[in-house]
Amino acid sequence: MAERVTITIEPSDAHGGQLTVQDAMRQVLDFIEVVAAAASDDARPNLEWGLLSATTNSPFTAVAEAISVASDWGDVEEAARVAKLRAQSALKSAYETGDLPTWVNEEVRGHIRGLLERNMKGVAITSIRFDEESPPVVLNERRARAAIDKLDVATALQMESREDLSGDELGSVDAHVLDTTTYYNKPALRVRDRLSNAKIICVFSPELASKIGKKHSWYETWKGERVLITGRMSRNVDGVVTHIKAEEIRDIKPEDVTLSDIVDSGITGGKGVREYLEEDWD
Repeated sequence: MAERVTITIEPSDAHGGQLTVQDAMRQVLDFIEVVAAAASDDARPNLEWGLLSATTNSPFTAVAEAISVASDWGDVEEAARVAKLRAQSALKSAYETGDLPTWVNEEVRGHIRGLLERNMKGVAITSIRFDEESPPVVLNERRARAAIDKLDVATALQMESREDLSGDELGSVDAHVLDTTTYYNKPALRVRDRLSNAKIICVFSPELASKIGKKHSWYETWKGERVLITGRMSRNVDGVVTHIKAEEIRDIKPEDVTLSDIVDSGITGGKGVREYLEEDWD
């Protein structure tokens, strides 16, 4: 059975009982970003949430269904169940203790805060149902304010204790392109680091942009392309790369390799596997 999540949004009286398009759409998007990020490392590139239905009948309700972007990928339902459990736990932790799970990075924390802060303004109630068996996670103004306070306290305590890893350095990042954009009127790419899964803004000099343009039109679809970016990288306090001033960008085209291409039959030097391993361990 397909795995689904449902989010219901009720407007605040502060807006005359009217739900704005911005509040409704951003609330849905922030929630889906949390669920998407909650997937395991293996599942995240292959699992997406398709819009199954949306209704403006009071209250506004949207239903999303887990889908696979790769036809030959594994168990979509199981991966979606794991993601839903982790997302549900993170939201409950936000208003119960303020201590978020370790998989919640700064980007995901921002999406959670967005969900909470809207419930203190234009949204009265956000109800999130992860399955039919358990009660929904319900966010209202009182719960949202308490959660924000707890998150702020937990963040302050973490900031006091953690090592500051921020700084700039020359290096390279292996990433997948998300989309083309601009950054302070300069051509740029938004990419996702394959190691940290963090989203990074990659800015090009006019010279590099001109060089790339000979191979790639800025209007062509870059989404999903794997690239190696070299340049000056800026890291945040957690040591995660957030910004790159690119000096070079190179396409990575993985080649199909068979087992026979990489097998070295002489690696043990004529020794048996057991003998070779025992000598290696010694």
